[in-house]
Amino acid sequence: MTFQVCLNLLGLCFLCVIVSMSSRISEEIQKGYLLTTTIRLVHLISFGTWFGMQFWVTFIAGYKMYFTLTRHTFGNLQSQLFPVYFTVGSCLSTVALVTYYLMHPVEVWTGDVKLQVSGLAVSMLATLINKFYLEPRTTAMMLKRYAYEKEHGYGDDIGPIKDEAFKMDETYLKMTHEFCMVHGFTSMANILAYTGSFLHVWLLAKSQVLLFVWHILENEERGGNLHGHIVGVNEAYDEISRRGGLGAIPIEEEIVTVNEDPYNRPGCGDPLFEGDLCLDPEDQAVVNHVVPETDLKRNIIRDGKKLWPGKTVYYFVDDNLKRLRPKINDALSKIRSKTCLKFKEVGSSYGGDYIKMHKGNGCWSKVGRVGGSQPLSLGSGCEYVGVVMHELMHSLGIWHEQSRTDRDKYVEVLWHNIKKGYETNFDKYDHGKLDSLNLPYDFDSVMHYDRYLFSVDGKKPTIIARRQIWRELGGQLRGTLTDNDIAEIRALYGC
Repeated sequence: MTFQVCLNLLGLCFLCVIVSMSSRISEEIQKGYLLTTTIRLVHLISFGTWFGMQFWVTFIAGYKMYFTLTRHTFGNLQSQLFPVYFTVGSCLSTVALVTYYLMHPVEVWTGDVKLQVSGLAVSMLATLINKFYLEPRTTAMMLKRYAYEKEHGYGDDIGPIKDEAFKMDETYLKMTHEFCMVHGFTSMANILAYTGSFLHVWLLAKSQVLLFVWHILENEERGGNLHGHIVGVNEAYDEISRRGGLGAIPIEEEIVTVNEDPYNRPGCGDPLFEGDLCLDPEDQAVVNHVVPETDLKRNIIRDGKKLWPGKTVYYFVDDNLKRLRPKINDALSKIRSKTCLKFKEVGSSYGGDYIKMHKGNGCWSKVGRVGGSQPLSLGSGCEYVGVVMHELMHSLGIWHEQSRTDRDKYVEVLWHNIKKGYETNFDKYDHGKLDSLNLPYDFDSVMHYDRYLFSVDGKKPTIIARRQIWRELGGQLRGTLTDNDIAEIRALYGC
């Protein structure tokens, strides 16, 4: 009866998991991610089953049976149940660890992922030790002890033996001492395995709570992925231009209100490259594959020509960005505090090289130092610290993360989901000096595309993480530099 209740509860747990995941899993299978989805589903089922078994056997079934069944009936049941429990547990914990590893390549392990791998490994190893070493010895000693009790007429009562004289029998006392010692180690290993599993559950729950809070904060800031927002604003301006003016299409006032001609991007080309890059002739030659691989393409950043000399960046903020100054100062401060770069504000008549921040048509920038007064546009819809930081990073010489030459190890571009004519926005380019330093790939970089950028219908993803296809990509509008974002700037400028 107890075993049947256990099965019913486990079945209910499976049903809850499957129902909660059915929408996402169905979507992923329809998009052709069958292998990755299968791995994920196997992990959920194997770990969920194992965790449920641990909780039931450790905290419920054992105590319930001990105070319900006669002493020897309870012992005989345990001698049959525990070998199966630890065998199944060894298999399930091993599958859970392997599938979790397949979902999280070592190259992208975070602190929490390392803890989760450790928890799963501890759960597996402790269970294997019980299976092959501790449990057989514990069961053998228990049955030997029960046989001695039966010879003396004990064991048909529920609970512990109450005859104190028999309990002090020298032979029985020795058996009890040996059994308790081995049983103690078995219990410790079982609790250790449960602790490892619980750590995995707790960190999973923690990540989901943080994700929920993150989405609330994103909604408060009219959130969304950073680069996706930038491209959305710029595409809105392009659509206005194609249709003949501000009144031609319905669009939010915050995106279309500008103080100057919103369709004038001198020397930038149409559309902007990768959604927000205004390329100079040298950069355009690189992305058009005009120059040899060993020539300009490999030295566009490494030769230092595009970097800001003396690690000092000069900038000017136009009067039409007065309301955006706090966000600009915040972005500059975040970069300055984590790197060796210095930012110095200059006037509009400055004769050297400097970044001219102005309220133009959308959010876009040049790549690196191009000489003289170089534009950085922060038009309506660009009023976020993350957007300012993203465009500043371009001005410092940082390209988009997913255009790295090694990106195919970490992400997959779904070419069939990309709008026709926008495929070149997903080409790979040598980032020069940065590529040579083997910096980790950064899924959360403020310089990374989001999953749906340039999508044919806005619903089908265009770029996904290879082993975590459901995870979000790219930074958020509030603008937080990742450790790798900081490392890129430091590497580029020799901090």
